[in-house]
Amino acid sequence: MHARLVICGVDFSSASAKALRSAAAIARRGHGRLVVLFVEDAMLAAAARAAGDPRASTASTTPALERFVKKALGRTARPRRLELARAVGNSADEILKVATRRRADLIVLGTRGIGNAARFLLGSTAERVLRHARVPVLTVPS
Repeated sequence: MHARLVICGVDFSSASAKALRSAAAIARRGHGRLVVLFVEDAMLAAAARAAGDPRASTASTTPALERFVKKALGRTARPRRLELARAVGNSADEILKVATRRRADLIVLGTRGIGNAARFLLGSTAERVLRHARVPVLTVPS
């Protein structure tokens, strides 16, 4: 698959690290750009800020995201064009917005088991993105 722009949603889990490795390989092979997107839950962020947590700033997620990407990709060759992005809101909605706004060719997400039958296999974010995406979605099993 030739993808000029790959969006990979991550949540710092081992499932999303595995998805990131797949997304990086696809972007690298297609000489495309990889956008690694972390979406912070708006309610959790607001609660942390209200509780006085100094790490609640979205700016503090950038170093954590950089460390996550470095660890997940390890010795794997990174795509030439790699961008880290953050958003605040519902994960699925924000991934879909970023993919639409940037005209992504592919969305890559990890899967994990939570909730009902569909969510057991995919995870609620992956399941919602699959249902509403207008571009191909690659789900990578954990």
